Amino acid sequence: MPLIPAFCNRCGAAFSSGIFIDNCVNISLYGNTSGPCPRCGGIGSVPNGVFNVINGVIEHFGAIRDQEEVLNRIANILTRAVEEKSSTQNIAKEIRYKAPEISNIAEVLPKTRTELYAFIALLLTLISILLANLGSNDDATEKLLNKILEKSMQSNYFIPYEEPLISKPRRNSPCQCGSGKRFKQCCGISI
Repeated sequence: MPLIPAFCNRCGAAFSSGIFIDNCVNISLYGNTSGPCPRCGGIGSVPNGVFNVINGVIEHFGAIRDQEEVLNRIANILTRAVEEKSSTQNIAKEIRYKAPEISNIAEVLPKTRTELYAFIALLLTLISILLANLGSNDDATEKLLNKILEKSMQSNYFIPYEEPLISKPRRNSPCQCGSGKRFKQCCGISI
């Protein structure tokens, strides 16, 4: 019996939501959560939309507008970041705040400016390709995505989640807020 996947809100891992459906069409799922995540212990969300489950194959419909909106949001964040010459920390903070669904991108942003802008150009290219193909009914793409999702839900693919280490800043080190000032002249002024 096929299971509907959930995606962890904290680490992004795919895992079983506990919702089992077989040989049904037009099942609407909105606002469902599941947990705990086997990777980090967080809570996951089931994708919103309409599901068809026939002969063990899960088809997901109806959330194309949601996906398109998220992709457009991240594209706007990245485009504005390049125009304003934002720092990696500021871009990461804005992605986490304005696009929490794909906040894992913030964790892999390069630290140097040249690598960052090359990475942003790559992401914007991928987003434009995804937006162009979002509404198409390409069976090969669907089968590939289903295989990837099925593979990613196997327990041997889970990497233990580790909370990022937050070290206490030194007085003369650069401030962690990304202002470019020293800690003692910025966020550490009240200490």
